[in-house]
Amino acid sequence: LNGQRLFGLVDAAERRDFERVLMTVFVCDPDLEAEFIRALGVEGVEAVIAGQGELVSFRRLQSQPFQRAQPIDRQLARFFGGRSGNKVRYAGLLAEAVPLESIPAPLASLLASL
Repeated sequence: LNGQRLFGLVDAAERRDFERVLMTVFVCDPDLEAEFIRALGVEGVEAVIAGQGELVSFRRLQSQPFQRAQPIDRQLARFFGGRSGNKVRYAGLLAEAVPLESIPAPLASLLASL
């Protein structure tokens, strides 16, 4: 593309597909939401959810029989993926909440490459 470098920020499961077509791929393990959960910690993520007025909804999900036995990172992943548009909306909200010194490594590497 006219000498332009193409970059990608991808989930681990999509890595191989993107490595075939992009020059540089930064991989989130297993996905961007998990990177943000690690960067913010569970309390930080729950604070973002509470800020959206959805902590009661998340607690309701956690109380469901199947979810009770799941680790909290899986519960959060289910919450983010449970409603149309939630993943994109929360990705932005979580990104805004992460302190600069805690930016997930794949995202920090992407930004440094730009």
